[in-house]
Amino acid sequence: MDPSRNASAVDIRAIFPSLRCRPPAVFQDTIWLGGEHDGYRLCTLNDYPKCRENRPCLYKPTSASDRFLDLAASYQAQLSFGLIEAVVGEKFAEVQLLRPRNGDHVISSDGFRQIILSWQRRILALEDDRDTRRQWMARADTALKQAMSLLLMILMPLNNPFFRARLHIDTVGRIFQMLAAIAETLAFTKQLLRVQATTQNLKYSFVNMTFDAYQRDMISIGWCPFTVQLMAAEVCRTAYASTVRPFIRGDLGKKGHSACDKGGCIVNNINCATYVVQHTSPTCGCDPKGPPLEDVVDALQ
Repeated sequence: MDPSRNASAVDIRAIFPSLRCRPPAVFQDTIWLGGEHDGYRLCTLNDYPKCRENRPCLYKPTSASDRFLDLAASYQAQLSFGLIEAVVGEKFAEVQLLRPRNGDHVISSDGFRQIILSWQRRILALEDDRDTRRQWMARADTALKQAMSLLLMILMPLNNPFFRARLHIDTVGRIFQMLAAIAETLAFTKQLLRVQATTQNLKYSFVNMTFDAYQRDMISIGWCPFTVQLMAAEVCRTAYASTVRPFIRGDLGKKGHSACDKGGCIVNNINCATYVVQHTSPTCGCDPKGPPLEDVVDALQ
């Protein structure tokens, strides 16, 4: 370790090795159904499909499910590329989000972070031009409201082209959770910019209440079901946590949280009234020390 670093500093990548190769995920890499984005003008979210109405069909319509697959691909592109462009007010290319994989493509959040950072910089540069900034945010509000309405509409079983295209429910769930994570990130970023908004904060937890692909991934890598339920209030939380293994106390062994459920965590059994600071290793013989409770309370306040 670099001796110039503070000895108390903790490198999160040392705790979570999965972060060493790539930054935290906003959403999981998700199958791309083939919707075309490049080659069209910048437009509002509602105009996104209109700009592409003369494009050739992506799938040869040999059956009803093929026609719905084409529609599903169009919705996926509209609620990802279309929504991002409508909110940030700038064109960007497919290559910034799409990655080749096993002969197909996936949409990845790697390039999404750069788009968000660029948007933040452009908004902050307008600090002295509040009228332009407010108009920009109003357009973003409109796009996010339209996206919310569209998500709710196509989530209904009779309107869901993804199911009618006979896609597997796990695939459908991952697509919807990805779309919700994009919308949630854009809405949260707009909040951080502290610009007067015209709509209330939008919540996307209804997607996690409908689909649980990310939550199942969290449990499979060791997260407690009780914690998973708490984190499901935000899609981005579950998206990130589903790619990072939780810290498990060494005394739990291989069992982990396997006996826990949504009602509670049986592993979290520490009695705060009798707990004493543990040694860092079984061979340590020092007297456990800790800061006075009053100092901890003062620091938190």
